[in-house]
Amino acid sequence: AKLAMQIGGEYEVAAIGCDEWRRLEHDLKLAPDTLTQRAVTMAEAIAAALPTLRAELVAEGPAAMDHDVATLCDSIATHVADCASRLR
Repeated sequence: AKLAMQIGGEYEVAAIGCDEWRRLEHDLKLAPDTLTQRAVTMAEAIAAALPTLRAELVAEGPAAMDHDVATLCDSIATHVADCASRLR
C-alpha cells in the first residue's frame, strides 16, 4: 500500500521500518524512539484487544460469520506482529 505522505523518505508501507521512523523522528526534531515506541505501544494494544473483539463479534453476530471474524482477527494479528517486529 502507498501512503499519501512519506515516512522517513518512503511512501510504500512495506518499505517502512525502524530506520524510516527514526529518520522521521530526526527530521521532526523529536527525541529518539518517540515515534517507534508509540507505534510499538499501539501494536501491543491492538494485539491485546483482539481476543475480546473477536469474542464480542462472534457473540453478537450470526454463526455463519464466525469463520470470517476469525480470519479477519488472525490477519490483523499477523499484520500487527509484522509491523511491530519491523520497529525493533
